[in-house]
Amino acid sequence: MKQLLAILTLVMVAAIASPVLAAPKGTSTIQGVVTESAHGQPVTSVSVIALAANGNAWAGSTQTGKDGVFRLNGLRAGGYRLFVSKPGYRTVEVSGLEVGTSDHLVVGFPIALERAALNESDLIQLVARCNNLVNPGEVADVYVVCGGK
Repeated sequence: MKQLLAILTLVMVAAIASPVLAAPKGTSTIQGVVTESAHGQPVTSVSVIALAANGNAWAGSTQTGKDGVFRLNGLRAGGYRLFVSKPGYRTVEVSGLEVGTSDHLVVGFPIALERAALNESDLIQLVARCNNLVNPGEVADVYVVCGGK
């Protein structure tokens, strides 16, 4: 009897919570994965912004998780452009995405980010931050060696 009561309680809690956890009814989702172009590994903490395809109206934003996956929930039916960016990488635009009502669109290819080359102003900023450059466990393509004061 106690097991049956516990199961019924869990079912009721799930039924009450599910509308809160789910995307609004009648909206759609766009999902994809972001990788690094050089080696195909997932890229974390990438900003993904959705704009309406017919203008610059903001429709939603999110970030990739540890697996490089992003999900833009709560989108209305229509066309979208995605802007995928992270400092140190070139921004990528993905266009031609269309969703209907209550669709779940999975982008059928990995969105590959390419590392951006550092320009002179980037290097000047790095040198200015000389005291904060070394972070345990962090790897970089460019290292700045700071001289004594």
